[in-house]
Amino acid sequence: MERSKLETLCYSGTGDPHAHHHTQIVIPFSGSLELEVNGRQSIIEKGSAALISQTQKHHHYAQKQNECIVVNNIPSWDSEAEVQSSFINLTSETLQLLPFLKHLSSHSSVEEHKLETSLALLGLLLPLPKTKLTRSAQLFKKAESILSNTPNIKIKALAEQLHISHSALHSLFIKHANTTPKQFQQSRLADKIEQLLISDPHQTLDELAFTLNLPDPTSLARIYKRVRNTSPKSQSTFK
Repeated sequence: MERSKLETLCYSGTGDPHAHHHTQIVIPFSGSLELEVNGRQSIIEKGSAALISQTQKHHHYAQKQNECIVVNNIPSWDSEAEVQSSFINLTSETLQLLPFLKHLSSHSSVEEHKLETSLALLGLLLPLPKTKLTRSAQLFKKAESILSNTPNIKIKALAEQLHISHSALHSLFIKHANTTPKQFQQSRLADKIEQLLISDPHQTLDELAFTLNLPDPTSLARIYKRVRNTSPKSQSTFK
């Protein structure tokens, strides 16, 4: 179900870590709220706000009563662009706009042009990214680096290091590599095996498995054959 562009929410308890496929702005109107965004925690209250880029993992700790204005997928924020800082202080001009935004969020039959005009003004007042930084490309580059340093990392752990969901990780690799994370990882592992055999053709499968921190030589041989359609023994001189 698609979220409303403008909502008023009262957070309670501790929320489960999650991510959206859209940007989100959380602005306390009253009370306070502790948020964790991308591994960083901060308490926000009236006069401050949280800017959450798409696919960033976040959750809340609400120990006090609060009422927050929540803006989803604001048009002036390119969903591919990531903010430099998730937690910000609001200007006096932005604070003056909040009562009107709260009024709009509490009425289901708001005229569309009033809503769009108000959100456009909010976008001008907030420090949203002005240039398009390709967040997905940055994430993919980081994922490549992690796989290069720890080629046998669990896919779940890779998603956690990138602070994105498993489904977002899958979409990331389909977009940039036209393959799944698992297939990409196995291809990189096959490359590593080949490189190690070229540097020392006399290595045994046991030694290779130990070097790559794989559970056993059978797993190593299975991965290599799946990718290269041949045995790693054909690339080495050991018997």
